[in-house]
Amino acid sequence: MKLPKEKHKAWNRNNFGRVDSLIKAKATEINDIDLREETVGLSEDEIVYREVLMLSSVTCRVKRRYLGDKNPELDGEFKEDQTNLLEVDFAKE
Repeated sequence: MKLPKEKHKAWNRNNFGRVDSLIKAKATEINDIDLREETVGLSEDEIVYREVLMLSSVTCRVKRRYLGDKNPELDGEFKEDQTNLLEVDFAKE
């Protein structure tokens, strides 16, 4: 069954949310954890949680980049402002 474009966009937004908002929220949370690490240190659980956040934010960035390429109205501010917001250092693994 083929949905009209507007209904498809609404369904996608309702089920997955605004990816750019998710990325901003995850970036803020990662920064908060990093600041806490610098001041008081982190427990093992917090270190693992930060790694999970970083990986999920990378997944959101990839999805957002894909959606931006496929949907011109989503393009613009994200690619200019947040493309390099998060970087994962895989050399630590």
